[in-house]
Amino acid sequence: MKPNIAHPMSKLLILFCVFSATNLQAKPAADGSLIVIAKGSAEILGGDKTAAQEAARHAALKTAVEETIGYYVTSRSDTEDFTLAYSRVVTHAGGLVQVLRTLNETTTAESVTVTLEVAVSPMPLMEIIKQNGIMREWRVMVIIPETHIRSTVPDPAGETEFIRQFGEAGFKVIDPATYAAMRKADAAIFKSAGERVKFMRRTGADILIMGEAFSETAQDASGGLMRGMAACNARVEAKAVASDTGEIFYADGLNSRVPALHTSEFVAGKKAIQDTARDLAPKFIQKLIFRLSGLQRPVTLAIEGIADIQQAKRFETVLSRLRGVRKIRREHFAPGELVVELDVPSLSADALAGRLPASIDGRRIVVVGAAKHLIRAAVK
Repeated sequence: MKPNIAHPMSKLLILFCVFSATNLQAKPAADGSLIVIAKGSAEILGGDKTAAQEAARHAALKTAVEETIGYYVTSRSDTEDFTLAYSRVVTHAGGLVQVLRTLNETTTAESVTVTLEVAVSPMPLMEIIKQNGIMREWRVMVIIPETHIRSTVPDPAGETEFIRQFGEAGFKVIDPATYAAMRKADAAIFKSAGERVKFMRRTGADILIMGEAFSETAQDASGGLMRGMAACNARVEAKAVASDTGEIFYADGLNSRVPALHTSEFVAGKKAIQDTARDLAPKFIQKLIFRLSGLQRPVTLAIEGIADIQQAKRFETVLSRLRGVRKIRREHFAPGELVVELDVPSLSADALAGRLPASIDGRRIVVVGAAKHLIRAAVK
């Protein structure tokens, strides 16, 4: 069965000079892992309940991994290479998943169903996705106006450092030359929320990061400064905010740890800002990676055993009539598998799973796994 990888491409806009991302609901653990509640089911074959329990737990863990992967991979591709790469990611991610506790286990004469609280480590998981060539092209724009003493600095060093790190993390970075005018301190987007909204709509940004950076000459309090050398300190500040709701996503600021030295005061100031941005950027990257997996998104239903396109259409019609379903989109169909996205704002995938039809064309529909945004089912 092909997993859930069909999500519309999101775009990340990082505009550095004070502000701005979507209704985010990730639940990080103390160690930075993401907590996922996942359900798995398995049939009892030959009376072997132990094997069914293990299969149900495996199904739940697989669902938890796919739930976390969903926002980091590119849109669904039908190529064999993509399917193979995705399978490798799910397999290798097994070591990044930890069962925290079993929330519920139900056994009937036919099957075993377990609900697990699972911790998934997103940072190494994202690295595996990147290595397998299926990382999503999150669009990143960075605008960090800089000031040294009383003058504006061209080609800001802090902005360049953020661009470098986001690029290395796998994000698609927009050429800063295309928005150079936005660095001006009097740019409308830094003064008006309405202008920011218009700007984000033009760029298609989901997340807006804005900040500011400044440097100034450091005083030689100890008298130990080498003759002919200039010393500068710096500070970089930023906020990441939801582009649609205005919710503050993450905010942080950082001072330079030690003064930067150079024979040129101007260059020393740029170096101080660059060093500070080098320490601050990883915090934003990590927070965004953790939170992106919790973005509100449609529930994806992947169902095995759909015989042909006619049966797929009949099943989609039944789904569209379920209470709470506002819209349904077919993401993928191949003989034996159907993947659809359902807009159900008031329901979690787990709740929706309980409303699925019990059968289609006389064949049973069995829910194999369910997490917050993903249902995996099969026609038996």
